[in-house]
Amino acid sequence: MTLSQLTVSSSNYKAYASLAEANKEIAVSPARSATWAALSDDNKKLYLVAATRRLDMLRWKGKRAGGATQTTAWPREGLFYEDGTEVADDAIPEALVRATALLAATIAGDADAADAGVTSQEVQRVKAGTVEVEFVDGTKLPDRKPLQDESAYALIEQWLLSSVAPTAGAAYGTDGKSSFDDQYERNGGFA
Repeated sequence: MTLSQLTVSSSNYKAYASLAEANKEIAVSPARSATWAALSDDNKKLYLVAATRRLDMLRWKGKRAGGATQTTAWPREGLFYEDGTEVADDAIPEALVRATALLAATIAGDADAADAGVTSQEVQRVKAGTVEVEFVDGTKLPDRKPLQDESAYALIEQWLLSSVAPTAGAAYGTDGKSSFDDQYERNGGFA
């Protein structure tokens, strides 16, 4: 399967699933089919674009097949299916197509699903004296997934670096915790 080009109001967008692929996938999803069927084709396309953009925010294994100029996370190279077969570096795997469709239908039913799980750490402790902040790695939190749609997540998790997106500035030890200490005890500033 290849990257789809969807046209909405004379503008072109990229998506990991075509409208036909999404309609086929969602038709057999009892929890999503009624909501999806009631949408116009243009609205369905917008949800497919939103799902694609949400998936592009995840941390994927491998690297972009088209290099730095590629505007989407897929296609990718250096990836393998669970059975050891290599994922073609010029294709969108069927599991990603299905995940995109399922996520699009979930977003159609709950717009907040597009933003679910974008934070990977939770502050566990903050200390004012000698400035210390401790985070718990979100991957260590129970039931923490980077997508609100668990079905979509299950289809793609084999290609994810971790189960959550990173937050800038965090560093982790082997225990999944991060602690930033002021080793020079400059709690009074840098004067």
